[in-house]
Amino acid sequence: MKYIPYIIVVILLSFILLQNKGCKEDVILIPNKVDTVLVYEKVYDTIPGKPIYIKTKIDTSVWMKKTKYIPDTTYSGLLNQYKTLGIAHFSTNIFKTEFKIADYGSVTVTDSIRENQLVSSVLSANLTIPTTTITVEKSAPPRNRLYVGGELTANNKLSQLGLYGGILLKNKKERIYGVGIGWDREIRYKGSFYIPLK
Repeated sequence: MKYIPYIIVVILLSFILLQNKGCKEDVILIPNKVDTVLVYEKVYDTIPGKPIYIKTKIDTSVWMKKTKYIPDTTYSGLLNQYKTLGIAHFSTNIFKTEFKIADYGSVTVTDSIRENQLVSSVLSANLTIPTTTITVEKSAPPRNRLYVGGELTANNKLSQLGLYGGILLKNKKERIYGVGIGWDREIRYKGSFYIPLK
């Protein structure tokens, strides 16, 4: 019987070494989840522009052949043509052109024409532009973990040794429950419960 404690020590050390060697491939690490978040900026703006004259192109071969532009032979008809041309020439015509920009929105150009001239040009932006990229690292969600192992007890003279084996369960709330069985001059059973310190 006096050799039993030493035999237990050898068995326990062998068990620990085998566990360290064999569990390396069984450990599954859950990586943290990384999310990439784009921050968008809304752009609503109106920018007036200043039209710049470049050149004039005159083509009399078209308008002089149209019936409505041929001078009337009567005074009343000629006066009516004069008024019609005056209204058409001095009216302000407004044109709007929208340009779609994929994934970002649109830009609209509004042009005003009077007296056959571009009198104003306005650019209106309605855009959603990504300005910042934020990477958020989320911790892996907690999960239940099961552990198996053993422990060795002894008095200060190493004359009385005990050997225990058991199972520990760590739940998602980090509470640990344990059960075990061992030998310390007789068969013994044990249970344990631990909570994390705040």
